[in-house]
Amino acid sequence: MIAALTIAACGSDDPDEPPPPNPRTAFEPAPGRYSYATRGFETVDALLGSRHSYPPRTRTTVAHKACGYTERWLPRRERRLQFDYCVTADGSRRLKAVDDIHEFFGYPEALHYVCKGEPVPALARVKIGFRWTDRCKARTTSLVLRGKVLRRSTLNIKGTEVPTVLLRVEARSRGKATGRNVNNSWLAVPSGLLVRRSVRGTATTRTPIGNVNSKERFRMELDAPPKPSSNADAQQG
Repeated sequence: MIAALTIAACGSDDPDEPPPPNPRTAFEPAPGRYSYATRGFETVDALLGSRHSYPPRTRTTVAHKACGYTERWLPRRERRLQFDYCVTADGSRRLKAVDDIHEFFGYPEALHYVCKGEPVPALARVKIGFRWTDRCKARTTSLVLRGKVLRRSTLNIKGTEVPTVLLRVEARSRGKATGRNVNNSWLAVPSGLLVRRSVRGTATTRTPIGNVNSKERFRMELDAPPKPSSNADAQQG
């Protein structure tokens, strides 16, 4: 029992002493569900064609993981988009994995990408114009994402001024799915919480019924001010 308590206290000789704070806390969004005002759709041209419109309110779920956090967007039963990030103690973040799932006519197209690439420096310190590349692989498709830090801006979210950094990522896929996607994401400084996102993408996917062309357009914006991260002021430096 004593050994177990010592491990729980991260090696402290005093089992009642709380563990030291996670140095990444200020650089990660608080876990929980976040609501976004949303407009957009995705379409396919298979058979007679089909369109899925996204509801006016959608949610993302943030969960902390061993090396960082996961951001999952689930606007419809047929659509899911998830990003997994690793975050270091100095606030640098790196894309670890992407799950991109679409379903039309009861046929799901699920791609799980494992990614390798350069870390993006802490949002409070990253320079405008900074560029990076992530290379991701799924079983049937490869993905190259080229990112750039465009600018800093302050967004007014329900009367609260939120400092953000705008990142643009252009993704090109090859393999079973071939296409191009441009993702503009405004992330809160320093936590990285998604505040606003706009996406435009097209793809052609090989399926049992032939090649299917798809298109996706959406825009989403946080509809309540984010809670400040602990030690956020100190970490912005």
